[in-house]
Amino acid sequence: TFQVINALSATVSPGEAQRLATNPAVAEVVKDEAIPLVSSTSLTAPASLSPASGDTDTNAAGAAPLAGACPPAGQVQLDPQAIETIHAASQSGKGATAQALGYTGAGVKVAFIADGLNIHDPDFIRADGQKVFVDYQDFSGTGRKAATDGAEAFLDASSIAAQGRQTYDISTYGSGLTQPCDIRILGVAPGASLVGLNVFGSADEAFNSVILEAINYAVTVDHVNVLNESFGSNPFPDQSSLDLTRMADDAAVAAGVTVTVSSG
Repeated sequence: TFQVINALSATVSPGEAQRLATNPAVAEVVKDEAIPLVSSTSLTAPASLSPASGDTDTNAAGAAPLAGACPPAGQVQLDPQAIETIHAASQSGKGATAQALGYTGAGVKVAFIADGLNIHDPDFIRADGQKVFVDYQDFSGTGRKAATDGAEAFLDASSIAAQGRQTYDISTYGSGLTQPCDIRILGVAPGASLVGLNVFGSADEAFNSVILEAINYAVTVDHVNVLNESFGSNPFPDQSSLDLTRMADDAAVAAGVTVTVSSG
């Protein structure tokens, strides 16, 4: 059962589903749809964007980085630089950025819905030894310690609250680079507390009921301030008469939660 919206999920026979649909106490019976983590559609670059004759694939084994893509030897580049674009922080750590002015997200609890990750990664441990993650739950059924791709979860968690204290040599992560390329990753709000909600596990899709479980938990148990949803299949404009995720998001907003969603 869910508290954020007046609903429940259940496995029933087709006959029972029809019977429930005629019950005047039931607003509607909705099929539990699978929501993709990412699009499974294979994308092909248009011919105009194909490499010109003689160009080399910069991702190929033994490739040299593009000019300026890596810092000079012995230096560490702040990455992603998007935090500079939105003035959250700067490479030098100086200037009128949000973090320099003291806006670090401290006191704010942020949950994200994605796949799984290792919450004990050093970049999720603060300088004083405190953990960035205050809760981590698995709704996928694969278990909290099950191996998952983690690409979306690490991206979300790092973008939000990575501490920027670790150095990573990109050339050691299968990038094909032939020279060291050291970076550190700093989130836009390193002072924020994180709640990880794993709904995808090792799969690339999750049922709507599982996503509703995660939203319900974030709002009613952890009482988060912000909820980030990283999954696709978001039609625009949304003309569905009963979009369960939208209903749950609206209820979360009514409860005082800021909900951010991907564009699909």
